[in-house]
Amino acid sequence: MTLDSTRLPAPLSGGAPDNPAGNRPADGTGPRREPPRWWTLPIPLLLTLPVAAWCVLITAIANLCFDYCDPPGGLVTPVGVTELFLAVAAIVLLIVGLAVRIWRRALRLALWIACTLSCLGAIYQLTWSSSHP
Repeated sequence: MTLDSTRLPAPLSGGAPDNPAGNRPADGTGPRREPPRWWTLPIPLLLTLPVAAWCVLITAIANLCFDYCDPPGGLVTPVGVTELFLAVAAIVLLIVGLAVRIWRRALRLALWIACTLSCLGAIYQLTWSSSHP
Protein backbone atom coordinates (compact mmCIF):
# COMPACT_ATOMS: atom_id res chain seq x y z
CA MET A 1 0.00 0.00 0.00
CA THR A 2 1.35 3.45 -0.90
CA LEU A 3 0.49 6.90 0.44
CA ASP A 4 0.20 8.77 -2.82
CA SER A 5 1.39 8.81 -6.39
CA THR A 6 5.06 8.94 -5.29
CA ARG A 7 4.93 5.17 -4.69
CA LEU A 8 6.53 5.49 -1.24
CA PRO A 9 5.54 2.78 1.22
CA ALA A 10 3.19 3.72 4.03
CA PRO A 11 4.65 3.82 7.55
CA LEU A 12 3.96 0.86 9.81
CA SER A 13 2.02 3.04 12.24
CA GLY A 14 -0.75 3.57 9.73
CA GLY A 15 -0.03 7.22 8.99
CA ALA A 16 0.64 8.37 12.55
CA PRO A 17 3.69 10.57 13.15
CA ASP A 18 7.01 8.84 13.59
CA ASN A 19 7.85 10.38 16.95
CA PRO A 20 6.27 8.85 20.06
CA ALA A 21 3.60 10.71 22.00
CA GLY A 22 6.00 11.67 24.79
CA ASN A 23 8.59 13.25 22.51
CA ARG A 24 8.22 16.85 21.43
CA PRO A 25 8.96 17.68 17.81
CA ALA A 26 12.51 18.87 17.24
CA ASP A 27 11.48 22.12 15.60
CA GLY A 28 9.30 23.25 18.53
CA THR A 29 6.03 23.08 16.65
CA GLY A 30 3.01 21.00 17.38
CA PRO A 31 -0.01 21.01 19.65
CA ARG A 32 1.97 20.55 22.90
CA ARG A 33 4.44 23.34 22.26
CA GLU A 34 5.39 25.28 25.39
CA PRO A 35 6.34 28.97 25.24
CA PRO A 36 10.01 29.79 25.75
CA ARG A 37 11.05 30.58 29.31
CA TRP A 38 12.71 33.90 28.45
CA TRP A 39 9.34 35.65 28.11
CA THR A 40 8.94 35.75 31.91
CA LEU A 41 11.97 38.05 32.27
CA PRO A 42 10.57 41.26 30.70
CA ILE A 43 7.38 41.25 32.81
CA PRO A 44 8.93 42.60 36.04
CA LEU A 45 11.05 45.01 34.00
CA LEU A 46 7.95 46.41 32.31
CA LEU A 47 6.40 46.90 35.73
CA THR A 48 9.52 48.44 37.28
CA LEU A 49 10.40 51.05 34.66
CA PRO A 50 7.24 53.19 34.78
CA VAL A 51 7.14 53.10 38.56
CA ALA A 52 10.79 54.11 38.83
CA ALA A 53 10.34 56.86 36.23
CA TRP A 54 7.39 58.28 38.16
CA CYS A 55 9.42 58.28 41.40
CA VAL A 56 12.39 59.99 39.77
CA LEU A 57 10.02 62.60 38.32
CA ILE A 58 8.41 63.28 41.70
CA THR A 59 11.86 63.58 43.27
CA ALA A 60 13.04 66.01 40.60
CA ILE A 61 9.93 68.16 41.03
CA ALA A 62 10.23 68.10 44.82
CA ASN A 63 13.82 69.32 44.70
CA LEU A 64 13.05 72.36 42.52
CA CYS A 65 12.84 75.74 44.22
CA PHE A 66 9.87 77.80 43.03
CA ASP A 67 8.91 80.42 45.63
CA TYR A 68 10.98 79.14 48.51
CA CYS A 69 13.97 76.88 48.99
CA ASP A 70 12.78 74.60 51.72
CA PRO A 71 14.51 71.26 51.21
CA PRO A 72 12.11 68.33 51.05
CA GLY A 73 11.91 66.41 54.27
CA GLY A 74 12.20 62.70 54.75
CA LEU A 75 13.63 60.29 52.26
CA VAL A 76 12.43 61.89 49.03
CA THR A 77 15.85 62.32 47.40
CA PRO A 78 17.37 58.99 48.54
CA VAL A 79 14.28 57.09 47.39
CA GLY A 80 14.40 58.84 44.01
CA VAL A 81 18.08 58.00 43.53
CA THR A 82 17.42 54.41 44.61
CA GLU A 83 14.61 54.17 42.08
CA LEU A 84 16.97 55.33 39.35
CA PHE A 85 19.48 52.64 40.34
CA LEU A 86 16.71 50.02 40.45
CA ALA A 87 15.65 50.91 36.91
CA VAL A 88 19.22 50.64 35.61
CA ALA A 89 19.75 47.38 37.51
CA ALA A 90 16.52 45.94 36.09
CA ILE A 91 17.66 46.69 32.54
CA VAL A 92 21.05 45.09 33.20
CA LEU A 93 19.42 42.04 34.81
CA LEU A 94 17.15 41.62 31.80
CA ILE A 95 20.06 41.75 29.36
CA VAL A 96 22.11 39.27 31.38
CA GLY A 97 19.07 37.01 31.84
CA LEU A 98 18.46 36.89 28.11
CA ALA A 99 22.13 36.21 27.41
CA VAL A 100 22.83 33.53 30.04
CA ARG A 101 20.27 30.73 30.18
CA ILE A 102 21.63 29.13 33.36
CA TRP A 103 21.03 32.24 35.49
CA ARG A 104 17.46 32.95 34.34
CA ARG A 105 15.71 31.66 37.46
CA ALA A 106 17.93 33.67 39.83
CA LEU A 107 17.72 36.77 37.66
CA ARG A 108 13.94 36.45 37.41
CA LEU A 109 13.82 36.45 41.22
CA ALA A 110 16.15 39.47 41.34
CA LEU A 111 13.93 41.30 38.84
CA TRP A 112 10.85 40.62 40.95
CA ILE A 113 12.70 41.86 44.06
CA ALA A 114 13.67 45.05 42.19
CA CYS A 115 10.04 45.45 41.11
CA THR A 116 8.83 45.05 44.70
CA LEU A 117 11.36 47.56 46.03
CA SER A 118 10.40 49.98 43.29
CA CYS A 119 6.73 49.67 44.21
CA LEU A 120 7.51 50.23 47.89
CA GLY A 121 9.43 53.37 46.97
CA ALA A 122 6.50 54.53 44.87
CA ILE A 123 4.14 54.02 47.81
CA TYR A 124 6.42 56.17 49.96
CA GLN A 125 6.65 58.85 47.27
CA LEU A 126 2.86 58.82 46.82
CA THR A 127 2.16 59.23 50.51
CA TRP A 128 4.81 61.98 50.75
CA SER A 129 3.49 63.87 47.74
CA SER A 130 -0.07 63.59 49.04
CA SER A 131 0.88 65.13 52.38
CA HIS A 132 3.13 67.89 50.94
CA PRO A 133 1.23 70.03 48.45
